[in-house]
Parts: sequence; structure tokens; C-alpha cells
Amino acid sequence: KDMQFNPNFVYLTNSEDIAGFLFYDFSKARIFTNSRDIPVAKKSWAKPHLTENGTLEKLIKNKRIGIDKSTLYADTYDELRKSKAKLVDITKYLENARIQKTKYEINCIKEACRIAGKVFGKVVNQWHSLSETGFKGVIEYEMHRCGVEPSFPTIVATGRNIAVPHHRPTSQKIRLPLLIDFGVRYKNYISDVTRTIGSNWESTIERILDELYPKVKPGMKAKELDLFVRRALGKSEKLF
Repeated sequence: KDMQFNPNFVYLTNSEDIAGFLFYDFSKARIFTNSRDIPVAKKSWAKPHLTENGTLEKLIKNKRIGIDKSTLYADTYDELRKSKAKLVDITKYLENARIQKTKYEINCIKEACRIAGKVFGKVVNQWHSLSETGFKGVIEYEMHRCGVEPSFPTIVATGRNIAVPHHRPTSQKIRLPLLIDFGVRYKNYISDVTRTIGSNWESTIERILDELYPKVKPGMKAKELDLFVRRALGKSEKLF
């Protein structure tokens, strides 16, 4: 079973986020949800059912049921236990199934990255006279014009705010350097891009990245790339 806002649920149902459960008994797949989300559930490959009629409870009673415990609400977990079903956490198996991406998934991710690049190209010079929140609005408006939504709340940071990893944009007027952290969601696959404007470090970072990218190979460990960047920064490694 999977819960709302769960990538495992979205992956297995090929649907949008739904407040409900996916139930699969190795014969057929069913989505149990409320009447409001039935129209969305109908777009999935699994047949939608209302949760109000007690069908789900009857199906799992006294059975061994795999659950995605990572996003299961505590009160929902307690309700499932009342059915006297034996609940087994299969979260890691669901996530392992998503590790290796198909060509379709890779193409979706590439398109999400392409759109993000297009958005950045449109807004890169539109920050003048704006506040952080104002420029955030400009960026997200451009996303909507491209037919996509943000994959997470867009971060716009200026001055000392850049040092805050997940800064929430404020009414502070923008002055350089400026940092933008944003991404778009395309067919449930996302991009995540961080760019700086007017930073004295840009040429150094671009040089290191140009040296780094050819070294990225399948099967290598992330810490190898981390170590390369730290060494390339030399005396500035303490700022990494």
C-alpha cells in the first residue's frame, strides 16, 4: 500500500498524488480513495474504489500485507492493525525497484532539465529592482508558461541569505551576488538546478565542473567526485 505524496505510489500507479491506497493481490490492482479523488484515480492503470464501503478492510483481514511504512500515517497504521492483518514493511523493496531508470524515465528527467534551462534563460536578467519573493514569482510564472509546476518551492537568495542552505525568500531587495535554486516537475519527474548570478566564484566553479563532468562514470561512488572537487578548490576547500 502507498500513501499520498509518495513517489512509490506515483511510480506504481502512473498517477498524480491521490489521498488513498494502492492494493495489489497479484491478480489485480485497485486504488482505494475518496469520492473527490476518484476522477484522478481513473487516469491510473489500477481500478478505483471508494474507501467508505469497507471493501479494503475485508480484503486484508487476517492476511499478510506489505505496506510502505515510510509515509504511512500513525493513525492509518493503527486502523490497518485493527483488521488483524500481519503488516510487513516493504519500503526498501519498492524503492529498490525504482533505482534503475528506464529509457522513458530518463527522457522525462532530461525534459525536466531542458525546461528548467529554458526557464533560467528567460529570467536570468529579470531580477533588477525586484525583491527575493518578487523574483521567485517571475521564475515560477515562467514555469507555468512552459506548462509545468515547481518541483519544490523556488529559492531566491541575495547577500548574506545565500549562506542559508534552504533560505525562504523575503521582501529583501536583490543585490548581487544572487542565488537561485529551482526545478520543474514534468510527468512526475523533476529537475533541481542551482545557479548564481554575479558571484566572484563563478569562473572557478565552472572550471572545476568542466574538469569534473568527464570523470562521472556509471558505478563510481559519489564520494570520489566529492573528494575531487575538494582537492580542486585547494585552500578554499574549507568553504565547500
